[in-house]
Formats: sequence, C-alpha cells, structure tokens
Amino acid sequence: MTGTVQTVKPDTVSAVTDTLVPSINIPPDELDAVNQTILFMQEAARGLLPADVPTGESLYHSKVWYDTLTKALNESVGWVDVASSSKFSTYEETHSGTLKLGDLVTEALQAIAGNASSSIWSGLNKLISGNSEDPAITDFMNFWWGHTQTSKSYSDFGQSPTFHDANGQPCWGYAFFSVSNYIDDWRTMFVSSTYQEFKLKASGIMLKINMTEWNRVKSDVVDQLGQDIIKGIRTASLKHLK
Repeated sequence: MTGTVQTVKPDTVSAVTDTLVPSINIPPDELDAVNQTILFMQEAARGLLPADVPTGESLYHSKVWYDTLTKALNESVGWVDVASSSKFSTYEETHSGTLKLGDLVTEALQAIAGNASSSIWSGLNKLISGNSEDPAITDFMNFWWGHTQTSKSYSDFGQSPTFHDANGQPCWGYAFFSVSNYIDDWRTMFVSSTYQEFKLKASGIMLKINMTEWNRVKSDVVDQLGQDIIKGIRTASLKHLK
C-alpha cells in the first residue's frame, strides 16, 4: 500500500489510442510532441515484437514487451530517453470488497511512476468522476475506451501523466494496466463496485523527450504516422471543470 497521494488538477487530457495522457502546464507544441511520440512508440514496438509472442493480457507486463520497447526507443525513437533514475517497474495487487478502479490506478502509478504521475492522475480521476455527464467528457472518454483492449476476462489500458522535469523537459510515466475483470464502460473506473476478487497488474517506466531532437525529426514522424494521428489521438481541455 502506498502513501497519501496529492491531487493536482490537470488542465488537459489526451487519448493516444488506449492511453490516457493527462497533463498540466504543457504548451501545445510540447503536448503534440508527447502525444505523437507515444503513438509512434506504440507502433514501432509492436512492429518489432517476435512473431510467436502472444498479444493477450500478459504482453504489456512481460520482459519481452520491455525489451521490445527499449529496442524501439534505441532504434527508432532517438529523441526520447529513459529517465536516469527509472527502471521498468511492476506492480500487482489483489483486492476484494467495495472498490473504485480509479483510486487503485492512482495507488499503482505512485508505486511504479512516482508522485508527480500519480498526483496528476488523481486529479483527472476526480474531475471525470464529478463530470461524467459533461458532453465533452463523454465524447472524449468514449473515444478512448473504444481503443482499449478488452476480452471476456480482462481489460487493458494505458496511462501517461505528463509534466516538466527539473530541466523543463516534458516527461511522462508511461504505464500499462491490466485488470482481471471485463469492463464494458469507462464509467466503471470512476464509481465504487463490489468484487469478490479484483487483480490489478501494472508496469511502467519514466521517459523524457528532447525537444531539440524532436523538432529535428518532427516532420518525418508526422509523415510516417499520417492519418493515424487523426484516428489515434484526441485532446480535451479540462479548464472548465471543477
């Protein structure tokens, strides 16, 4: 069990396919850089996976995925660095009783990606919990949930809370989550439900982007992603929510 998590209200949230990217005080050009980089990383890593690797629930929590992601970073995403103090961290907890998934995600993020990541997600958790009927939020969250990975026995999704490091560079806790229950609606994350058993697995790593290098390769990355940027990324402002 982790300690008390501070809550920081994000002013923007993006969906990069199945990954939520809440952020605070990130300028639009840097937010585009992070979002497009996450999309590029996802596609680069999946393209490098060995053909015999199963792509089910366990993939994102395996050493194979970490090795593949690291290879993609080294070979294809040269403008992103692993934060010097970071390692690929894992988290697994089994719960029972009355639970709110959004709070469990906060706890896991604190354990694997640090206080800054968990505090931003905690703020997003509260904003969406209190504004789940807001039309803009509903449209945005439907887009995100439509890209999540689900089966009859589990649901997978990602988190990448984004903030500035001490040197002013955009960085994020890139985390993958899997829950042992099938979730058919994103609202389930933000309400309390009762479970006989609920397993939450997570793995993640801290990354940072070099904006000088990004600006050098940006046009090539955007060209390679093409229409996937429109299909895979959506951003919503949270400034009007309380």
